[in-house]
Amino acid sequence: MLRKIPLIGSLLTPDEVTKVFCRRRDPSSPAQFAQALSAFLPQQAVYLASSGIAAFFLILKALQSLSPARVEVILPAYTAGSLVVAVRKAGLIPVLCDCSLADYNLDAEFLEEAVTARTLAVVCVHMFGIPMSGIVYLRAALPREVFLVEDCAQALGSRVAGKPVGSFSDISFWSFNRGKNLPLGAGGCIATQRTELIEAVKKGVSLSDTRGDWMMYMKAVAFSFVTRPFVYGAGYSLIACFKETRPPNDFSIGGISLFQSALGIALCAHLGKALATRMHNGEYLRRRLQEVTALELPAVEPQAEAAYNRFPFLLKEAGMAASLVTRFNRAGIEISPMYGKPLHQMFSLGYPLDSFPRARAIAGRLLALPLHPGVSVKEMDTMAGLLRTL
Repeated sequence: MLRKIPLIGSLLTPDEVTKVFCRRRDPSSPAQFAQALSAFLPQQAVYLASSGIAAFFLILKALQSLSPARVEVILPAYTAGSLVVAVRKAGLIPVLCDCSLADYNLDAEFLEEAVTARTLAVVCVHMFGIPMSGIVYLRAALPREVFLVEDCAQALGSRVAGKPVGSFSDISFWSFNRGKNLPLGAGGCIATQRTELIEAVKKGVSLSDTRGDWMMYMKAVAFSFVTRPFVYGAGYSLIACFKETRPPNDFSIGGISLFQSALGIALCAHLGKALATRMHNGEYLRRRLQEVTALELPAVEPQAEAAYNRFPFLLKEAGMAASLVTRFNRAGIEISPMYGKPLHQMFSLGYPLDSFPRARAIAGRLLALPLHPGVSVKEMDTMAGLLRTL
């Protein structure tokens, strides 16, 4: 298939990226980018970082400085392996909690047995942009000494009861990697209202970093070019070699470059429409797939709005996945799992391999569809048609 719809998409053309690069030298652009972001984030202090995972690491170090006797960080058993890398880099111990088969997020019912006197923080990840069920009440349910962190890396634009995700915790973070809702190719941010956390985070955050502008520019141009359906289809075998399939062994910690900041400002001009499109596309696909009995669709609470990063679903039979991926590839649409294993099978964390049955079920039966702003209604109808034949 020459033409192929990728799972992720760019909001800018190569020409637009180049224009941003040519006017990137304004030293105030990081502050302007943070201000532009504030329209989409909780009304909190915002700090920029070199990546989402660097932002998480800076949060962990800030929390650690305030509560050095606590050394455990609770993570959902099904999520990005990079979180474990960050926890370990901070000198802390990852503790896992099983997930909900309804929304694929951490299940608060399992937290009581996971939280101990050694717990520093509970990390709630809004997977695929779907807000975690019960997030509004979780802070009040946890001991005061335990920090609540929201990982909003995939959920920029998602809301609960009219408030953006990130509003319900002590501190939260976002990622701007190429597959996220604001795709800069790298970068991230931290938000918090708590004064002591603001002071602790400030010590580790650099507002700007001029290194690597040329490399980031080339990556941004390449991303905006290769995600065009005809280019993606023609070069898929080569492009697939550059996909990230394993957690990083390590990561750098720094500020955000002037080019990334300028690119972020440009993207924020398109962001409101792009997020609304993600919400619309997700609900359109949900309506089209409701009656497909071979699938289990994700639950979204009535008061929540999901700015889907991609549209996930569970197959009732795991053995159907390979043939379904082949069928979608022939139709020119990328479909794939997110993380092929739960965290305790990615890393040696001291858990038996048969632990966390729900996380294992999600890893074995989940597939995700593209629904970024580059996906048309016709293409979503094609997806629904392929799945209705199961």
